[in-house]
Amino acid sequence: PSSSLVAGSHAPAPGADTSYFVVSRRYICHACSSAKKEAAERVLEAVGAASGAVLKGTEDNYTFMGYDSTSLTLLPHSLGEVFPAHLTHRAGISKTLLRLMPLLFNRSVRPHALSNVILAMHTEQHSRDYIRRERDIQMKPILNAKLKGVMFSDFSDPKLYGGFVPSGEFLQEVYIDWVRSVQECLNKEVKKRGADTLHWDASYKEPKHLCQHHGKAIFRALFTATNQLGEIRLQFHVVTDGHDQVLRALAGFRDTLRAYGQQDPELVFTDNVTGDRELFMSEFSLVGLGGGGGV
Repeated sequence: PSSSLVAGSHAPAPGADTSYFVVSRRYICHACSSAKKEAAERVLEAVGAASGAVLKGTEDNYTFMGYDSTSLTLLPHSLGEVFPAHLTHRAGISKTLLRLMPLLFNRSVRPHALSNVILAMHTEQHSRDYIRRERDIQMKPILNAKLKGVMFSDFSDPKLYGGFVPSGEFLQEVYIDWVRSVQECLNKEVKKRGADTLHWDASYKEPKHLCQHHGKAIFRALFTATNQLGEIRLQFHVVTDGHDQVLRALAGFRDTLRAYGQQDPELVFTDNVTGDRELFMSEFSLVGLGGGGGV
C-alpha cells in the first residue's frame, strides 16, 4: 500500500508514569480497491443487467491508519506485537500498564485504586520534568534565555504538558475489552492446566444467595474441583445431589485431559468417600480416594 501525506493521531495512551500520542500516516491499498471493483463488475454483468440490481459499497477507499488493529495483525514476522499500545475507539493504554492490570486485579487491587496510583506516578513525573527543565536553564543560560520568564506547564494543560490519567471506569472497560480479545487463548491455557490430584467439594450456600428466581434458589449446589496447585479445573451448578448431574462434567474434563495428552488424576479428595468412590473410580484410573475434600 501507499501512504498519503495526511498524518493522523489517536487520543493519548497513558503509560505507567506519562502519556503519549499515537501518530500515523493514512495508508491506502490500491490493490484491494481494484480487486473489489473488478469483482463488483463481474457480479453486475452476471445478474445486474437482467434484474436491475445495484451493488453497493464499490467505492470504498480502503484507507487505514498505521495503528489500525486489523492491519497490525497482518504485518509479517508478527511485527504488530511490537506496537506499544492497546487502543480503544477513542483512547488507549500502554501495553506495559495493561500487562500489570491482570496481576494487580487478581490481587484485589480495584480499578479506582489503580487509577489513583497512576495519578500519583504521573504527577511525580511531571514534577521531575519541571525540576529538570529548571536545571537545564541554569546549565545553559545563553541557549535558554527565552525560557527564563516562562513558567513550566501545568499538568492538566491540554495544549502543553497534556497530562492524562484514566479513570477507574476506563481501566475496567479496557481490561474487559482486552480479556475478550484474548479469551480464546486464555480458555486454551486453562485447559492445559493438568490435575495430578483433584480436591472435590460442593457448596450449598452460594446457590441460596446468588442464584435465585423470585426469592427461590434455582440450583441445589455448586461443585468445584481444584488441582494440586489450587487452580479450579471444574466448576458447575447442579439441581440435585444425584451423580447423574456430575457425569457430563467429568466426561468433558476427562476428554480435555486426553486431548492435551495429560494423565488422569491419581488421587481425588472428597468429604464423601463412600458415596463418591464408585463415581470417580469409574471415570478415572485412580490410585486412591481420600477424605477431607475441602477446596
